[in-house]
Amino acid sequence: MKPDTETETTDLAVDASEIPLPPEELSRDWDAEPEAAEAEKAKVEDTPPAEIAELDFLEEPSVTVTLRYPFRFDGREVRTVTIRPLSVAETGGVIQANRDASVHDFYAVMTGLPAAVIRALPGEDGEAVTGAAFDFLPRFMRGGG
Repeated sequence: MKPDTETETTDLAVDASEIPLPPEELSRDWDAEPEAAEAEKAKVEDTPPAEIAELDFLEEPSVTVTLRYPFRFDGREVRTVTIRPLSVAETGGVIQANRDASVHDFYAVMTGLPAAVIRALPGEDGEAVTGAAFDFLPRFMRGGG
């Protein structure tokens, strides 16, 4: 039975008035209007992207893996997979798109193939592609902090 707040007591070990409230700086926005949150989100979304230089590498920083089991995907034959390291901005983009990004999300950007395709590669090809791509992963994704 639900206690009547005016006449009955609850099973609390202390009186509710004795429980300290959080500091005002933590609680002042709790009752903020949803419009304020939307306005803040819109402000972030309207921020122009940072400038990124286009580099003309003297040596292409990539590795190409020849597949033992070529396949067709999206109307094209895939016989090789080229893996390239991500720029700092691309790494940030993967994280921003998916805070719980897996290595396959990074491999997808590195190879230009969807993560689902990377996951679908047969063992030998999958090991060759992901093994080569692993070396290009950001350090925090390799367990190096």
